[in-house]
Amino acid sequence: MQRIAVVGGGAAAACVVESLARTVREPCALTVLDGGGPLWRGRAYQPDSGRVLTNIHITQMSLRERDADHALRWLTRRAPGSVDDDGLTSRSLYGAYLDDTASRAWRRLAGRGWRLRTVREHVTRLLPDGDGVSVGTAGGRCERFEHVVLCTGPTVPGDPYGLATSPRYVATPFPLARALATVPPDERVGVLGSGLTALDIVAELVARGHRSAIVLASRGGVLPAVRRRSSPDRPRHLTLTCLERNVAAGKPFRTADLLKLLRDELRTAGVGEAGVLRELALTEPAVERLRRQLRDADDAGLGILRQALHRFAGHAWNLLPDAEKAALWQRHGRAVTSLCCPMPQHRAELLLRLLESGQLQLLGGLSGVVPRPPGGFDLVTRDAVAGVGTLFNALNPAAPGTGAPSVPEVFVTRRLDIGHPLGGLRTDRTTHRVPGAHNGRSGLYALGHSTRGSVLFQFGMPSLVYQSGLVARAIAACTDTPWEPDAPTWSAQGQGDPGG
Repeated sequence: MQRIAVVGGGAAAACVVESLARTVREPCALTVLDGGGPLWRGRAYQPDSGRVLTNIHITQMSLRERDADHALRWLTRRAPGSVDDDGLTSRSLYGAYLDDTASRAWRRLAGRGWRLRTVREHVTRLLPDGDGVSVGTAGGRCERFEHVVLCTGPTVPGDPYGLATSPRYVATPFPLARALATVPPDERVGVLGSGLTALDIVAELVARGHRSAIVLASRGGVLPAVRRRSSPDRPRHLTLTCLERNVAAGKPFRTADLLKLLRDELRTAGVGEAGVLRELALTEPAVERLRRQLRDADDAGLGILRQALHRFAGHAWNLLPDAEKAALWQRHGRAVTSLCCPMPQHRAELLLRLLESGQLQLLGGLSGVVPRPPGGFDLVTRDAVAGVGTLFNALNPAAPGTGAPSVPEVFVTRRLDIGHPLGGLRTDRTTHRVPGAHNGRSGLYALGHSTRGSVLFQFGMPSLVYQSGLVARAIAACTDTPWEPDAPTWSAQGQGDPGG
């Protein structure tokens, strides 16, 4: 019986357990190791205020790789009316979906003869051992597994300004209901970052009746793009077929090839390049960009660019040389993140009202944060200093080249030369297997935060589900009975499952 360990117990682990249950036919021994809070929800989907919503359509958040409506069916049956017109639901309710779906997958595995256990200890050591991996925990355990899946997030939130011990600094904002409970309505509040988490904080503060100023401060001062209402036509050039043709021909894929495919797509659609170049350059003031995107939500060029980023860019990224990845991210990373993590229109309209009224301030060029005794902070930018009371950390830990590594990731990287220059671990694009010593084969796999250099969009549920499917199929190929993609589902699977 093959032994599998899943390191981490959050949303990524829920994806892995569901994928194993639907892919691996032979019974295995499965251990989930996590020393944190409740399993399967992760930090972002804990019980929270019902106003704190997911940021993408529920059909993109199914835990099942080939069943886009699974989460929607679950929510429709368990909580009718909980999905709004934009396809969004509360994070807390989505966390309940993750918990229930992963728990059902766990019980299905048990019913098929799998040996299951959870170990509520933090993993501190991972060491490839022949064709397996030795796992060590903070409690002194040490066991060897044939397959180990590393799916931990950052061990601690990023703290680039050294504020962890400062009074009135909130390092981890979720759950928001708890984090915001003690903020006085007339206190100036600061938020580090200007992405989706920062906007969640702003919206919840306003919903609670906050009256004073809210200051968003970041280095780039870039807001998420506004989600497009409609989808462009099916792409002709920015396709996986075009990429695989390059791979089959043995030609290296370079940045110039990527730009040519984008230009060909725009030309085929009869769209000029100017709008796309403007989006990638981020030369507009943030408020003007927000107004324009609200006004021109169905811009064809912007639609093509977003579609390419969502469906194509991650695969193209895997083929680029490391040096070109670094150069592209340095030049366009903020624009890419903004476009790939858009905000719904109602959130954009709220932000514009707050910005125009002066209650919300957006500061770019953040260079430092100085604690003020006995409490509060000065946010230092290239143009001004803004004083705030409570300060929330909403910095993005997921981008290439950023984010604190987990403890096991640090251990593996130090012992073996398998770290990626942009952060995280190197992984094979078709299996997410981490190479062993001297670039050999290992039984270690990684997904999520630990792949932030190898994988362009390793965050978000669609990516985690896709990555976990690759891992599960790779593990299935190593069991006694090879995985058969067209095989019927097992008789026990799906019985009594209201989301099935």
